Amino acid sequence: TDNVEVVIDTEGGDIVKVALLDYDAKLNEPDPFILLNRTNSHTYIAQSGLIGANGIDGKQRPVYKVDATAFELREGEDSLSIDLKFNNADANIIKRYTFNRGTHLIDLEYLVTNKSDANWKANLFGQIKRDSYEPPSDSGIGVKPFLGGAITTPEKNYHKISFDDLDDESLKSESKGGWVAMIQHYFISAWIPDADKKNFYNLRKSGEDFYLLGFTSESTTIAPHTTGNLKAAFYVGPKKIRNLEEI
Repeated sequence: TDNVEVVIDTEGGDIVKVALLDYDAKLNEPDPFILLNRTNSHTYIAQSGLIGANGIDGKQRPVYKVDATAFELREGEDSLSIDLKFNNADANIIKRYTFNRGTHLIDLEYLVTNKSDANWKANLFGQIKRDSYEPPSDSGIGVKPFLGGAITTPEKNYHKISFDDLDDESLKSESKGGWVAMIQHYFISAWIPDADKKNFYNLRKSGEDFYLLGFTSESTTIAPHTTGNLKAAFYVGPKKIRNLEEI
């Protein structure tokens, strides 16, 4: 788009790379700053899916079909939607990402058509998966930039939690609406689930060197032979306080 270049894996429909086109990686060099990425040496990705009774994301992830392998927000267009399609015996499912001009906020929506004679039920989850790699920070005297998670809780509007904290203990919380984020110096990525639903948050360490910061929404029910949706948003970009406050 005008400010991001994104790679989406059709297995699971996860965001596995984000380059911020409006921020250079180095001074006086045109290469964009890459925030999210999945390489042999580094993992920082945004995962999402459907779990529960009729969920399609388990140990095996769904493999989606798409109409093309590259998309572009063109001049004169204000938004771009990418549809990833998956069908099974229960439902036709579209996982839709919508990118809007002038913002680093990405909308996610699952459009589910229940083909069966029974209620379709599932929970939406989103999580940020990252290893402990610390990018080199600016040289000179100063405080070491914070690298870790952040969340809003009923007790505290802005609660930071470091990787060291998660090494010792997981953090669980639930609230209506809310958000969960990964902070890396000047930049942040965050899942913002549906503000009208109760969401269950879990920040934890997984395995030797992965940290999972995520949410699971309350169950959504779609009646037989009807269409419903599940939605969230994902922010990936600079820590501009006014923009984040509004989001």
